[in-house]
Amino acid sequence: MQKLRQEIGNLHEQMVALSNKAKNEQRSFSAEENTKYEALMQDFESKRKELSRAEAELEREKYLNEVVSPVLGQNPKGEDEDLNEENHMRSFVNYLRNGSIDNILKRNVLNESTAEQGGILVPTTLQSKIREKLNDLSVIRKIATVQKSSSNQIIPVFDEMGEFSWLGEQESFTEVSAKFSSLSIGAHKLGGIIKISEELLSDNIANLESFIVRKAAEKISKTEELSFINGDGNKKPTGLKNAKKAFTLASNQGITSNDIIDAFFSLD
Repeated sequence: MQKLRQEIGNLHEQMVALSNKAKNEQRSFSAEENTKYEALMQDFESKRKELSRAEAELEREKYLNEVVSPVLGQNPKGEDEDLNEENHMRSFVNYLRNGSIDNILKRNVLNESTAEQGGILVPTTLQSKIREKLNDLSVIRKIATVQKSSSNQIIPVFDEMGEFSWLGEQESFTEVSAKFSSLSIGAHKLGGIIKISEELLSDNIANLESFIVRKAAEKISKTEELSFINGDGNKKPTGLKNAKKAFTLASNQGITSNDIIDAFFSLD
């Protein structure tokens, strides 16, 4: 195609040269020049169409190569990961059915010696589906800020901040000091046993997976919702009802509207 482009360029230069010659001499084309110009133009258009066809064929060939490549074994990005996850899920279900640990599970256990010493990792797709179902069922999760974490988190917070004041023109700012503290959000483990019938264990993988996702999400949602409200902090979160938040009323005469507003905005 490069040679074709060069030929098209040469034809264009010849046509421009003929046109400029007649223009500089302030005359029209002679009969001979007109015939030559028409021949050059026809040749130019012919080669331009030939180049367009060649470029179109090249684009079609590229497209066909992209479509056919996966069939020829050139797996698209991510297909291997999907296949590995599918195999992991199949091996996990076989473990639930008969307790057998194949080579796929051995590569994923925490300790390769025995399941009791290490544990069988739940497939990531199953974990994701349980979390999605849990978010649908949990009321508090919908209104709370959910942040994934595998351990305790320490969050810096303001304990006390100096007051602002009105200043005159060019008056110096009053120096104030801020007190910082930290809030620790502990990690708690929530788990249980899901009983599965022999009939369901023998069913197809999709039905078994759906049952595990639904039951796990229901149990986790119910248990954690209770702790979010009534939790005592012992191996579980401290619930809203048991969270200690000191608040001083403006007077001992009763609760005013300002007290309610101040209490609302004092929440972390």
